[in-house]
Amino acid sequence: MKKLLSLFTLVLFLVGCNSGLTFSETTMNHIDKDVREFFESVESENGVYLFFDGEKALYVLLNGKNVIQGDPATYYTNFNVEATDDTINVRFNKDETDDYTNKTLNNHVLFKINKDKDYEYIRFFSNGQKIPIDVVSGN
Repeated sequence: MKKLLSLFTLVLFLVGCNSGLTFSETTMNHIDKDVREFFESVESENGVYLFFDGEKALYVLLNGKNVIQGDPATYYTNFNVEATDDTINVRFNKDETDDYTNKTLNNHVLFKINKDKDYEYIRFFSNGQKIPIDVVSGN
């Protein structure tokens, strides 16, 4: 019985220590009004947008939905977030297509990143290359 109790306590301890940096895809309908208003204000321009929502959350919008007829359409894949020391690294692939009818391609994607601690830097990488953020805002 003592072994079972010790094992249970160890599992609870390990689960509690593994909160970590997490991210998930979300929608405009599931974010606070001030975050939504910021992203709505930049939706007419394609780009990478970052919003700091207090101390614990970040939102990233990858917007490629504005397509001029005849130009390739931008879409995004393989979004991932990882932490190294005092840096959050946001990685994704940006691709283009001439197939305007493919509705399965993600040309407008919103992610929420839940921070586990304070970080000094946030770096963005598209197709493995470091890129600048188009606009940063927050509350």
